[in-house]
Amino acid sequence: PRSLKRLLRFEIIWLLLNLFMFGFCMSLVEQYLFLYLVQYFHAPTFLLGLSIFIMTVAELPFFYYAEDVVRLLKPQGVLTLAHVTYAVRVFIYTLIPKSNPWLVLLCEPAHGITFAAMWCTAVSYANQLAPTGLETLMQGFVGGFYRNLGQGLGCIVWGALWKTVGADVLYRSAATFVLLWSVAFNLVPYLRNKRRRHIEADRH
Repeated sequence: PRSLKRLLRFEIIWLLLNLFMFGFCMSLVEQYLFLYLVQYFHAPTFLLGLSIFIMTVAELPFFYYAEDVVRLLKPQGVLTLAHVTYAVRVFIYTLIPKSNPWLVLLCEPAHGITFAAMWCTAVSYANQLAPTGLETLMQGFVGGFYRNLGQGLGCIVWGALWKTVGADVLYRSAATFVLLWSVAFNLVPYLRNKRRRHIEADRH
C-alpha cells in the first residue's frame, strides 16, 4: 500500500491515463485493421502480410533513434505527435476507395510514430517518473494500462459497434476522440502548472 501511494502523482496518473486512452483507440488498428481490409476492401492476404512488414520496418528508425527523438520533442511532444498522426492515419483509411485497398499501404509507415515512438517515450518517461525501487512495477503499469486495459476494453467496444455503426464511422470517431483527448492531454497540465505558478507567486 505504501509503495502504491508513492505512485499517486499527477504526472504518473496522467501518463497512465494517456496510455489507456491511446491503447483503447489503437486496438481499432492493431486488432481490427485486417478485418476492415477484408470486409470492406476485399484485400488479398498478401496485402495483409505486406502491411505488417511495412509497419515493422517503419518502427526500426524510431526504436533506434528513440532517445534523440524524446530529447528533441520531450515526452509530451512525442505523445502528442502520436495522437495527431494516429488521427490522420485512421481518417485517411476511410477516404481510400474501396476498390483500391493497396493505397492503405501508404498509411502504414505512420505506425513508426503511432507505436514505436509512442512506446519508447512512454517506457522511458515512466522510468523517469517512477519512485526509486518501483521502476519494474511502473513498467508493469505501462504495459497493463496500454494493452490489457486500453486495448482490452477497446476490442470489446469496437467489436460491439462494428456491425451496427460501421467501420468507417468507428475510424472517424476514433480520430476525433484522439484529437479531443490530445487537447485535454496538453491543456490540463498547462492549466495545472499555471495555477501552481500563481499560488507560488502569491506566497512570495
